[in-house]
Formats: sequence, structure tokens, C-alpha cells
Amino acid sequence: MRLFSFKTTILLFIFFLGPHVVYASKMFTVQAGAFSSKNNAQNLITVLESHGIRCTEYKQRGLSKVHCGEFSTQSKADILRKKLSSLGFDAFVLPKVMKNPQGTRKADIQAEQPAEASISRQPETEQLPPPVTSMPKVVPPVEDKSEPKAREQKQEVISPPQAPVLLNRVVAVVNKEVITWSELYRAMESEAGTQIENLNAEERKKLFKRSETSFLESLIDARLQLQEAQELGLETTPREVTEAVETVKKKYSMTQADFMGTLKKEGLTFEGYKKRLSEEILINKVVAREIRNKIVVSDDEVMKYIEDHKVNFSGNVNYGLRQIFLRKPVGGDKKTVEEKAALIIKRLRDGEDFSALARVYSDDPSRKIGGDLGLVSRALLAKEFAEVLSSMKVGDYSAPFWTEKGLHIIKLEDIVSAANADAVRDDVRKKLAEERFTKRYKSWVKGLREKAYIEARL
Repeated sequence: MRLFSFKTTILLFIFFLGPHVVYASKMFTVQAGAFSSKNNAQNLITVLESHGIRCTEYKQRGLSKVHCGEFSTQSKADILRKKLSSLGFDAFVLPKVMKNPQGTRKADIQAEQPAEASISRQPETEQLPPPVTSMPKVVPPVEDKSEPKAREQKQEVISPPQAPVLLNRVVAVVNKEVITWSELYRAMESEAGTQIENLNAEERKKLFKRSETSFLESLIDARLQLQEAQELGLETTPREVTEAVETVKKKYSMTQADFMGTLKKEGLTFEGYKKRLSEEILINKVVAREIRNKIVVSDDEVMKYIEDHKVNFSGNVNYGLRQIFLRKPVGGDKKTVEEKAALIIKRLRDGEDFSALARVYSDDPSRKIGGDLGLVSRALLAKEFAEVLSSMKVGDYSAPFWTEKGLHIIKLEDIVSAANADAVRDDVRKKLAEERFTKRYKSWVKGLREKAYIEARL
């Protein structure tokens, strides 16, 4: 007599083995960072907790890795990865590897837990996979749709055996947010543009190393301004971002295909570009509200300036100029300066904004206001300037030319007749407003820094 049917036997067998076999499946986690310093890992965990993301530190081969969550499917883990990416972290999904009772490493035998309930749960017996560090990328990483194990194998194949391990570490803490090494270098490469196209890896490294401290300060300032905008309840709408994209395309006469091609060339995704644009719009909003919209230049101030500087308006023609000035090197080696000027010219030919390049490269104090020299009388120009301007039209920029002080690139923005008093007054008003803005902006940013918690770690 059969006491049990075949189906019943199977159910009993499953019952005695326990649910950990019934629901066995591969589990996934998200790595948000890997650090040589335990303190850096703990700081990142604290920052992520402020965003509602609970993470745990894992020690492996001298590294402190920050793993977030435990998920039953890769797609669920990818949701958290995208959230971390939106916060500026180069996160990626990894399989969780466990030891079975016999001590054999397996990734396929682990009890499935609801992802939402297991974010803070990290089994003590977990063994991590071979080290896969977050390599610093100066362009946003392209999402890899392959299986996690296959992706690790690809990294092992393409990595040079003796290549140094570079970690995506935290380089600054700004209140409760962090700035990562890869975020800093993405910003520097974006700003450098075509300047680094013909440089080898060692030359790029030296260029970035010289610039990283000043660039980090700029990123800290930008982060403070974004935080201030959020405190004031300001935001950027999708429509504003779309209109800004269309403005850029129209300014440079670009089709959608041209625009997407340019983003690809610069290592940007469309979503990444829109995020950056959204932040720039938000910063402009808070700066306009707190500073620019409060600046008023009276008629009396304009007339006083004209009177005090009347020699500048006494000639027949006044030029509205911007310049990028490269100081003559102390050692007299002009080649390096000329190579730098050639790169600036190439960027101008590629359609980049003259004033933006002046802020980055110019050694003249006018760099703070985009190289704006205001109105200059032809009678007061050095002969080298007068000769170059004689063949230029409004909107033109010059080839680099030397004076006794250094190398100059100028842009002719306007030609104003001394008889055109209205144009002179308008230009003076703009000049005074810009000078006042620069002074107040610096004071405002200084105030943001004084009331913030900032820790730079370069």
C-alpha cells in the first residue's frame, strides 16, 4: 500500500530541507565606493544615510568597501545604483557571494529576502568577490547590461597586470554631501575639452594634478550654491532645461544629431548633460535672487565714471574688448605659452565661449569678469593692439600676438563712436554693474563657506 503519492514525497523532501533551498537565488548588492581609509568609508556611509540609504563597510585585502542593500534580482539592485549615480557616485551592481555550510563559495545559494526589508542586513559569513575597485572615470560610465560575473571577467582581461589601483575616494565633504575623486576629474576633463586631446596619459595626469586643488574649490563653491538654492526652495523645471538645450543648439546652429554627436565626443550622456544644465540653471537662479537682481547703478554713478575717465572717451573711436592674456614665462620659454594659446584658439574655433575660456586661462585680473576690458579709446591702445584691431570686425577674435608683457588673444565686441553718448552710457552701466556683481558674489560665497562644514581631502 502506497502511503504517499509521488507529489507528496517531493513536498515532504522540500519541507525537511527547509525554505533556504526552495527559495535559493543569486543575491545582489551595490558598491558605492572603495577606500584605503576606513574613515573615508565611514564618512560615505554617514552621507548616504542622510539620503535614506543604509550601507555597510566591508574589509577586503586592505580596502574598506561600502556596500548598500541586498537584492534578490539585479534589476532591483539597479534601481539603487541609479539613485546613487544621480547623487554623483560611480556605483555598480555586484553579486553577493556566501559560504555554504561546508565552506564552499557560492553565489547561488542564499535565502531570498524582500529587498526593502534587507537594506541594512549584512550576514557575517559573507565573503566578497575578487577586488573590483571603482576606477576613476573622467566621463560618465556607460551602463553595462551584461551579467555581473561576465563584467568582472572583462575588467580582469583589459586591466594591465602591473597597473596601479586607483580608488574612487571622497575628496571633499560639503555639509552632508561628498565630492568624489571621479566627479572632480570628470569636471576637469569637461573644462579642458580639446586641450587634452593630443596629450598622453602622463601629460594629462600632470595637467590635472596642477589644476585639481583650484578645481575642487570651484566644485565646493558650486555645491554650496546648489545647497543654498534648495534651502530657499528654488528648483529647475524640465521645461527650463529643454529650453536651455534648444538655446544651445540654436546658438551653434546644431541639429539634434549634431548635438548628440558632440555630447558623445565629450563623453556625456544626454541625461548627464541635462543634469549638469539643470544645476547650472539653479545656480543662476539663486545668484540672480541673492545678488544680481539687487544691483542698481544710478545715472549719477554712470556720469561720474565718465567724468573721471573722460580720457577714455575722448578719441574718435572706442573699442569694447575682451582678452585672454598669457603672462610671459620667467625663463623666457615662449613655446609652452604659444602651445597653450594654440589650444585656446582651437577651442574657440570649436565654438566655445570666449569669456568662459578667459575665466579659465587668462592671467589678467579681468579673467574674473570673462576678460572684459570695457571700452578702450583707440588713442590709448598699444601699437600691437591697434595693428591687430585694424583688420577685425565686431565679433571677431584675434590670432595670438605678443607684447612685452606676454601673449594676447582679443575679441572685438563693439565699436563705439565718441558721439554716441547713449551707447557709451550703456556700456559704462554694464561695466559698473559687473564690477559690483563680482565683488558682492565673492563676499556671498565667502559667507556660504563660513557657515558650512567643509573638509577638503586632496
